[in-house]
Amino acid sequence: MRAGNSGVGCAQTPGVSYITIGKILRPVGLLGEMKVLPLTSFPERFKALHHCRIEMEGGVAHPGQVRGARLAGRFVYLMLVDVVSLEGVAPLRGGLIQIPECERHPLAAGSFYQYEIIGLSVFTEEGTALGRVEQILETGGNDVYVVRGEGGREYCIPALASVVLDVDLARQRMVIRPLPGLLA
Repeated sequence: MRAGNSGVGCAQTPGVSYITIGKILRPVGLLGEMKVLPLTSFPERFKALHHCRIEMEGGVAHPGQVRGARLAGRFVYLMLVDVVSLEGVAPLRGGLIQIPECERHPLAAGSFYQYEIIGLSVFTEEGTALGRVEQILETGGNDVYVVRGEGGREYCIPALASVVLDVDLARQRMVIRPLPGLLA
């Protein structure tokens, strides 16, 4: 449940929300290519990417026009039009590659992006407030929502249909039916 892109264009105007799809790790070669760690469940999306923005530490963002991308193993190798040298990539290290939220890849009904889940208030089906989702652990079998409640109490909620009964993004809440012993 990571961010993706539908490939549908939308206006890149002030007030547009952005999602992160990759992180620049380091330069590769002398011609401006950069090694990128994809932070999306859809890394193939980079091959169709034309425009992005790169957000640097401190929130400063720079527009980028993509001139090429290739996938190799679990990494993406990206080239931007205005970055044509090793020296041009160096200041971008650690930068986050972002796209407008409206370009995210559509998900199946009942599926959500991690950024949509993090921050939700979590309640039992009886109405007991447990806290907010702080983190999502990817365990292989199913994700686990780390919920922190009052006093720092932590709950690990498995992301299973039998446990997570409802996710209401509009109301920013999740309703669960805890397994026996889960909240002990």
